Amino acid sequence: MDHYQDIHLLPDPEFPATVLMNALFAKLHRAFVERGNRTVGISFPQVESVERGLGEVLRLHGSSQDLEHLAATGWLTSMQSLVRASPIRPVPAGTRHRGVRRVQAKSNPERLRRRYIKRHGVSPEEARRAIPDHAAETLNLPYLM
Repeated sequence: MDHYQDIHLLPDPEFPATVLMNALFAKLHRAFVERGNRTVGISFPQVESVERGLGEVLRLHGSSQDLEHLAATGWLTSMQSLVRASPIRPVPAGTRHRGVRRVQAKSNPERLRRRYIKRHGVSPEEARRAIPDHAAETLNLPYLM
């Protein structure tokens, strides 16, 4: 992953950036699935500089060839009026890597109870005592649909 390309959302009076980013990511996801892509990564470089959400830039990471192949699929065609794609650029020398991980909340106590019953062979009443309704977790993190 020695190259990158930024895709900037353009301001739109009808849709907030979060809605546009969801649409952009959905298109990218479909392109990945159709192409079987496992060589292009993504990041959101503005995520820490905005109060809420992922920002207005989606960054693609990969080799120059992989990014060019992805662009050749035309996945961005229907969103041309809503985004501006930068040229594919080499990653600057001395740039450090950043680790990113998925975070999932345990937000459904009923699902957790069913799993607890299967794994431990206990009754539903025991599972309810072990995992009460107030055990549900919520996160205050940006996300995509």
